Amino acid sequence: MPISMSYAEDGQIIHLIITDPWSLDEMTKLYIEQRQHLTAAQNKVHTLLDMQATHQMPSGLLSARQGAPTVSHPNAGELAIVGAPNFVKALADIGFRLVRFNRARYFDNELAAWSYLRENLLAD
Repeated sequence: MPISMSYAEDGQIIHLIITDPWSLDEMTKLYIEQRQHLTAAQNKVHTLLDMQATHQMPSGLLSARQGAPTVSHPNAGELAIVGAPNFVKALADIGFRLVRFNRARYFDNELAAWSYLRENLLAD
């Protein structure tokens, strides 16, 4: 499966792993479950997006970013993105600016991303 999703830290972190080849349809199918999880949450829910095995981006990604619950939901917290290539960062930054989302951070390794998110859990 090119996109896997699980929950960590008692559901306070959504962990997404994306590997090539993946499609926009596969990503948006997860939005329903993410939205339900965020709506049921009592606190902010952070997201760790692991893109270390991603080297391509499907077309139409910017338009789909607007509906991503991990960005648009009121209970959405920080977004830690691991291993995104520079062109992915550039595209993501455009999408984040369009929806006025300023809680995304990029990390070179997964350990640093987990540490960052866990610090934010303590701050919540």
